[in-house]
Amino acid sequence: MGNSLTRRITRVLFGTLICFVSQPLAAAEPATQACQGEFVVQLSSHPVDNASSSDNVLWFQGYVELEGALLACSPQLVIHAKNGWKEPIVGPQGAVASNLLDGQRKSLQRDQQGNFILPLQGRKRSEFWVHIPQGKVLLSGLYQSDFEFKVKAANNEFGRAVSLNYQVKPFVRARVESRQGAHVSVSGTNVSIDMGNLTEKNQRQLDVIVVSNGSVKLELDSRNQGDMVNVKNARYKIPYATSLNGQPLRLNVSHYLRPHQQRETRFRLQFENTPMPSAREGRYEDEMTIMLTAF
Repeated sequence: MGNSLTRRITRVLFGTLICFVSQPLAAAEPATQACQGEFVVQLSSHPVDNASSSDNVLWFQGYVELEGALLACSPQLVIHAKNGWKEPIVGPQGAVASNLLDGQRKSLQRDQQGNFILPLQGRKRSEFWVHIPQGKVLLSGLYQSDFEFKVKAANNEFGRAVSLNYQVKPFVRARVESRQGAHVSVSGTNVSIDMGNLTEKNQRQLDVIVVSNGSVKLELDSRNQGDMVNVKNARYKIPYATSLNGQPLRLNVSHYLRPHQQRETRFRLQFENTPMPSAREGRYEDEMTIMLTAF
């Protein structure tokens, strides 16, 4: 019997760029006027692909640009995370381990109030990163963080609020492992099972290891509607049954799994043929597809 396992994985998509241009709130004194200029912040809500070798890390890139006289008046930028500096990202999973880093992905220093300090050092453009170590495996839903960027120069303060919003969509990953090497062959998501002498009752087992950030729907489809069919004469059939963790599975019916959140859950998949002492001699086959959908 041939058996293939397919899976559906939903990738994380994110929103748009946020760009703010601020002007001085007030300008009266000559020193204040001398420090006027444009202050631009851009923070992408699209994670940067291949920014890290870790499978689960998300990186969001941002930058600050200062123009005009403001560039020479501002040695640093103050970034206030409204959800707190320890875990600035909040969503369905609660406060999420995350951080702000400089353009070289090194930790930023903080002031006494816990604000992040991004040195500008006279550069027109300074980059920074929002880093979420387990971003790809968070529980599905909307995650958010509000930041306030401030530049202080000549007793004048320039500032804007910027939000990072991203939607984590449900995903499921799965792999198959064999417990019966002599009868079961696994190659990626393709599985071949030898049910043995079909005149007797036989059982074969597989382990399906599932990782998901939500609930999972399992569906079965059989080419021969749950029968192994004689390859030379399709009139001869031998039924077989499928179960998961001891519970019978029916074809073309949705079965709902609740795997452990964000870590591997092992499910036992078992096949059992109906013994047919008078079965016609020959080879019998079926092909089953197992579909997993996260929601």
